[in-house]
Amino acid sequence: MATDMFHQWEATLSQISSNDPSIKWVDAMCFLMGDSGACALAEAMKTNTFVTRINLRLNQIGADGVASIAENLLENKSVLELNLAANGLGDEGAFHVARLLEGNCSLKKLILIRC
Repeated sequence: MATDMFHQWEATLSQISSNDPSIKWVDAMCFLMGDSGACALAEAMKTNTFVTRINLRLNQIGADGVASIAENLLENKSVLELNLAANGLGDEGAFHVARLLEGNCSLKKLILIRC
């Protein structure tokens, strides 16, 4: 992640974790955050009730990252839309997504193109 983008991402994570009502949509497309960035987002989302849409397209997120996101969204029912397109989730990541779908009825839109 480029330095400016990294600082912007850190600020966004801070706003998310403080449950800032002005953050309703997380658009992190092409940040190339990998599993560590996805895990950081999942951690920040633990107390958030305002984010309803998350775009993580093209972020090199694998099974570990999607596992953290899925685990969080089993508890966090505010997210209605999740875009994980063009990440390398693999079979293990697909298992975590399936588990998420079984346990979260509030998620209305899930995008998994080219995963």
